[in-house]
Amino acid sequence: MLALKLDSKTIISEFSSVVEADRWKTGYVLFPFPSRLYKGDSFQYETVEWRWPHNDLSSKSAIHGLSAYQEFSLETSDQGITCIWEYDGGLAYYPFPCRLIIQYRLNAAGLEQHISVMNLGSSVLPFHLGWHPYFTMNGAWFIDGVLQSEFQYDWDKKPVGVTDFTGIDTKDKVDKAVKTHDAIRSITIEDQEKRVTMKGMGSWYQIFHPLRSRFLAIEPLSGVGHPDTPWETLRPKEERSYQNILSVDLL
Repeated sequence: MLALKLDSKTIISEFSSVVEADRWKTGYVLFPFPSRLYKGDSFQYETVEWRWPHNDLSSKSAIHGLSAYQEFSLETSDQGITCIWEYDGGLAYYPFPCRLIIQYRLNAAGLEQHISVMNLGSSVLPFHLGWHPYFTMNGAWFIDGVLQSEFQYDWDKKPVGVTDFTGIDTKDKVDKAVKTHDAIRSITIEDQEKRVTMKGMGSWYQIFHPLRSRFLAIEPLSGVGHPDTPWETLRPKEERSYQNILSVDLL
């Protein structure tokens, strides 16, 4: 989903071109990992390690997984828009056949996103999920939530471990993964036009705000590609659903 407007107000930014949208991965669902991998390119599950090719050359890292670079089939119905991608497990660095189904549903309060992951293979499927919406921010903004922890990063932006939450400076560049209280799992952002609350699929969010930009990414994550957030797993033929709920109050 590339953009969202409610009552003529832009909620999720529509970027000026396909190239820009792809550069920022705006609105993309990210699977089987959303952030940079541990050590840059190391996907580890139990005693096996797969080394992913670098697609962020500046940090020598793999980032955003596979689904951001794939074509999905689309279906429309009274229930909303459904996007489907089936993967045959053909890449040596991710040999796990699976199916991803994403459904978007508009409602009076905002938007619901439902994501289903099914293991089509014969071994356990390890993965994480993320969603990458960029919100238009007008004027001063602030963020509210019971934030407890955050990831630390090295000089190349690779995750190295979890520490206590240190705060967010809304006047500076922000790029960090933060964890809410497990019982709440929501973050609210507000500017002079709107209040947006995201209740995510899990307790982790990536917060990204480039310096002097008018957009802010609040990205719900099932986890970060690091041992401190163990992979989600599905047994062969098992399916699991995840949900992100976006509520918007226009001010």
